Parts: sequence; structure tokens; C-alpha cells
Amino acid sequence: MSEQSDRRTSRPKHEAGHAHAVDQPFEYPLRREYVEPDWTRLPAFRDVTKEQWESAQWQRAHSIKNLVELKRALGDLLTDDLYADIERDQQERATMSMLLPPQMVNTMDETDLWADPVRRYMAPALSDRDEEFPSHPMAARDSLHEADMWAVEGLTHRYPTKVLAELIPTCPQYCGHCCRSGCSTCSTSRTSATSASRPRA
Repeated sequence: MSEQSDRRTSRPKHEAGHAHAVDQPFEYPLRREYVEPDWTRLPAFRDVTKEQWESAQWQRAHSIKNLVELKRALGDLLTDDLYADIERDQQERATMSMLLPPQMVNTMDETDLWADPVRRYMAPALSDRDEEFPSHPMAARDSLHEADMWAVEGLTHRYPTKVLAELIPTCPQYCGHCCRSGCSTCSTSRTSATSASRPRA
């Protein structure tokens, strides 16, 4: 058997690459009870009633859309150095604008925002990103190429037996590392917004 045919028929071997696993920021078991924390501990939500807090409409209307509003929500709990680091990420690396409902902010550990996994995911700081892989090299507005698979606008037919119906124009929150970043209708310094009229999941 020739070396060339042997190469074609042999099973691929595992080869260690240079990429390494990152540390898991979320610790198990949970250190605190699995219940919603008291939102009145946060400066911007001290006077919010239970009825308001549990209203999806109130949550949507009071979503945090920029770093100034995040600072207003967290007050001195968001330190100046972390504020500056998130601001730098927004200017240099972010592929989406900020949109955080109060309920998501409330899940953050306000005593250690630097290490909090929710904050790191929803409002990443520049120093949170790996220097070697700050973002996926193929990241784009439509990384999954779903628009190419539309049966009709907003109805993605990727697999023979299922479809993804994108029924609303925006997401209720923008995750810092979303693979469907086209749902953001606001531009950042690195990306241009897609049409606000296009339905998104």
C-alpha cells in the first residue's frame, strides 16, 4: 500500500493544538441560594415595587442601554477602573451595543463585579478577553449565515425537519458574545447595524 493511499484510509489522529481551555468562572455548587436576589440593594432599584419588578413591560422600559445607565444602576458598586475597562471594550472589541434588563443586572454579584460571570458575559471588559482569541476569527453580524437559509424573511430552514421562526424585531437583551449579533439594531465602533425592520430571534 502506498504512503498516499495509507494516508487516505488511516484514521485521523488527535494532535494537540496551541489553544487551551479557559478557566470556568462559574463555581459549582452555588455559593448562594438559587433565588432571585433582593433588587432594592442596587441603587437604581431601591424604590421599585414587587409589582413593577415582576412586570415584563417595566423590565423592558427600564433596560440599560449604555455604560452611563449601568453606572446609574450600580452606583459606586461599579468602580471607575472597571467602568473604564468596559468602556474600552465597547470602543475597541464589542460587536454589539449594550442592552441589559434590570433582572439580569440583579443576578450579578455586586460585591465582586470584576469576577462575576454574568457581568463578564453581558458587559465584558477588555481585560476579560483572551489576548490570543479576543473574539472568534469568523465572527460577523450573521455568523451562522441564517439569512442565506431563509425560506421567507425571518424563517430559517437549516435542517430538513425543523425551522427557526424569528418573530420579534430585537432580543430582550444583548449578550456580549452572541452568535446572532444581527439582532442588535445599534452600531458599534466595529460593526454596522442591520435593518431594524428585519425580524430577529
